[in-house]
Amino acid sequence: MQEQGGWERFELLIRLVADQNPAELRVFGGVEVRELPVPEGVLRGAQAAREATAASGIGAWFGVSSIMHNRRSQAGADFDIRDRFNWDHEPAWDPPLPAEVYARDFESFPRDARLVPD
Repeated sequence: MQEQGGWERFELLIRLVADQNPAELRVFGGVEVRELPVPEGVLRGAQAAREATAASGIGAWFGVSSIMHNRRSQAGADFDIRDRFNWDHEPAWDPPLPAEVYARDFESFPRDARLVPD
């Protein structure tokens, strides 16, 4: 990582479907990329946010990508944070999740048939 400021960008990816919740955290600094464990509190917070934002007939989002850039301003800390929520597409899983996992998720967070991903 770079000495001044130490990092340029954090990327957090969390996928949440039923009881499946893999997460990835990467820190970029110069040409170096480090993978770090995602704190359990972050996963609990994401699950709570998912439950709080779910709506009947619409369901809950399947994942969130959060990117934080370190802008290193002269005034001190200056960050740019961008979050993208995936409400519409089956997350990339390797191997793909069985249909039963999505069925459990839809029991907890019902969706209208037109909003169920193919």
